[in-house]
Amino acid sequence: MKFSDLSVTYIDAEGGGGLKVTINGETRLEQATNLPFTDQEKQKHFMENRKGILGLPFGLHIVQAEAANSPVTVLGIFTYDSRSNPKNERRLLVVFPA
Repeated sequence: MKFSDLSVTYIDAEGGGGLKVTINGETRLEQATNLPFTDQEKQKHFMENRKGILGLPFGLHIVQAEAANSPVTVLGIFTYDSRSNPKNERRLLVVFPA
């Protein structure tokens, strides 16, 4: 799929490891996943979290996600086309018979 922006959704957990995301062989995100959210009463909560990787050149990309030291729960990787006016883009689709 062609895209220009990417969002990685993961779960922060007490024993979570490090999340490393590479795009086209270049490390674009290194994130600890064992960081709780602390509320006003100083209670710690481990929750869903997400990080964006923005400003990629539009096109095809190879995305790899790796866990370091401990497991990481990745919920999904979402792609976006953030270019202006993509609805009026001319696309050619070639379908070959089965």
